[in-house]
Amino acid sequence: MVRFVNRSGKFMSQLNANQTNALENVGSFCVDKMQYYCAKRTLRLQRHCKFKIVRNELALINDVENDQGVAYAIFNEFGTRKWVGQPFMKPAVMNHLTEIKQIMGNAFKRGMS
Repeated sequence: MVRFVNRSGKFMSQLNANQTNALENVGSFCVDKMQYYCAKRTLRLQRHCKFKIVRNELALINDVENDQGVAYAIFNEFGTRKWVGQPFMKPAVMNHLTEIKQIMGNAFKRGMS
Protein backbone atom coordinates (compact mmCIF):
# COMPACT_ATOMS: atom_id res chain seq x y z
CA MET A 1 0.00 0.00 0.00
CA VAL A 2 1.30 3.45 -0.96
CA ARG A 3 0.38 6.45 1.12
CA PHE A 4 0.70 10.00 -0.21
CA VAL A 5 1.21 12.85 2.21
CA ASN A 6 0.61 16.41 1.13
CA ARG A 7 3.27 18.69 2.59
CA SER A 8 2.77 21.55 0.15
CA GLY A 9 1.54 23.87 2.91
CA LYS A 10 4.78 23.49 4.87
CA PHE A 11 6.83 23.93 1.69
CA MET A 12 4.94 27.09 0.71
CA SER A 13 5.28 28.65 4.15
CA GLN A 14 9.04 27.94 4.10
CA LEU A 15 9.27 29.39 0.60
CA ASN A 16 7.45 32.56 1.71
CA ALA A 17 9.73 32.88 4.76
CA ASN A 18 12.79 32.50 2.51
CA GLN A 19 11.43 35.11 0.13
CA THR A 20 10.86 37.61 2.95
CA ASN A 21 14.32 36.91 4.35
CA ALA A 22 15.91 37.37 0.92
CA LEU A 23 14.06 40.65 0.33
CA GLU A 24 15.13 41.97 3.74
CA ASN A 25 18.76 41.07 3.05
CA VAL A 26 18.70 42.68 -0.40
CA GLY A 27 16.91 45.74 0.98
CA SER A 28 19.56 46.27 3.66
CA PHE A 29 22.33 45.78 1.11
CA CYS A 30 20.77 48.28 -1.31
CA VAL A 31 20.21 50.87 1.43
CA ASP A 32 23.90 50.65 2.31
CA LYS A 33 24.79 51.18 -1.34
CA MET A 34 22.28 54.05 -1.71
CA GLN A 35 23.92 55.79 1.24
CA TYR A 36 27.32 55.25 -0.35
CA TYR A 37 26.23 56.82 -3.67
CA CYS A 38 24.33 59.73 -2.07
CA ALA A 39 25.72 63.23 -2.39
CA LYS A 40 27.98 63.74 0.61
CA ARG A 41 27.30 67.46 0.87
CA THR A 42 24.27 66.91 3.07
CA LEU A 43 23.74 63.84 5.17
CA ARG A 44 19.99 64.40 5.18
CA LEU A 45 19.45 62.39 2.02
CA GLN A 46 21.61 59.53 3.33
CA ARG A 47 19.71 59.35 6.62
CA HIS A 48 16.41 58.86 4.82
CA CYS A 49 17.43 55.93 2.58
CA LYS A 50 15.12 53.04 3.47
CA PHE A 51 13.41 50.01 2.06
CA LYS A 52 10.11 48.32 2.68
CA ILE A 53 8.53 45.11 1.52
CA VAL A 54 5.15 45.61 -0.11
CA ARG A 55 3.18 42.56 -1.17
CA ASN A 56 6.33 40.42 -1.38
CA GLU A 57 8.15 42.98 -3.50
CA LEU A 58 11.05 45.17 -2.47
CA ALA A 59 10.63 48.94 -2.65
CA LEU A 60 13.68 51.16 -2.26
CA ILE A 61 12.63 54.57 -1.05
CA ASN A 62 14.13 57.81 0.02
CA ASP A 63 11.72 59.19 2.53
CA VAL A 64 12.49 62.86 2.99
CA GLU A 65 9.57 64.13 4.99
CA ASN A 66 9.66 67.90 5.11
CA ASP A 67 8.33 70.83 3.15
CA GLN A 68 10.19 69.61 0.06
CA GLY A 69 8.69 66.14 0.24
CA VAL A 70 9.94 63.29 -1.90
CA ALA A 71 10.75 65.70 -4.74
CA TYR A 72 14.12 66.38 -3.13
CA ALA A 73 15.25 62.80 -3.73
CA ILE A 74 13.79 62.73 -7.23
CA PHE A 75 15.68 65.89 -8.23
CA ASN A 76 18.87 64.49 -6.77
CA GLU A 77 18.42 61.22 -8.67
CA PHE A 78 17.34 62.58 -12.05
CA GLY A 79 18.31 66.26 -11.99
CA THR A 80 16.36 69.10 -13.52
CA ARG A 81 16.73 71.00 -16.75
CA LYS A 82 19.12 73.36 -14.96
CA TRP A 83 20.94 70.91 -12.73
CA VAL A 84 22.59 67.56 -13.46
CA GLY A 85 21.38 64.80 -11.19
CA GLN A 86 23.56 62.71 -8.91
CA PRO A 87 21.96 59.26 -9.10
CA PHE A 88 22.16 57.16 -5.98
CA MET A 89 19.22 54.73 -6.19
CA LYS A 90 19.79 53.27 -9.66
CA PRO A 91 23.55 52.70 -9.17
CA ALA A 92 22.82 51.05 -5.82
CA VAL A 93 21.03 48.29 -7.73
CA MET A 94 22.47 48.28 -11.24
CA ASN A 95 26.13 48.37 -10.19
CA HIS A 96 25.65 45.47 -7.79
CA LEU A 97 23.43 42.97 -9.59
CA THR A 98 25.90 40.12 -9.09
CA GLU A 99 25.98 40.65 -5.32
CA ILE A 100 22.18 40.97 -5.17
CA LYS A 101 21.73 37.68 -7.03
CA GLN A 102 24.19 36.07 -4.63
CA ILE A 103 22.30 37.37 -1.59
CA MET A 104 19.02 36.04 -3.02
CA GLY A 105 20.53 32.65 -3.81
CA ASN A 106 22.12 32.33 -0.36
CA ALA A 107 18.84 33.14 1.40
CA PHE A 108 17.04 30.35 -0.46
CA LYS A 109 19.89 27.83 -0.06
CA ARG A 110 20.03 28.35 3.72
CA GLY A 111 16.28 28.16 4.12
CA MET A 112 15.70 25.00 2.11
CA SER A 113 18.42 22.88 3.68
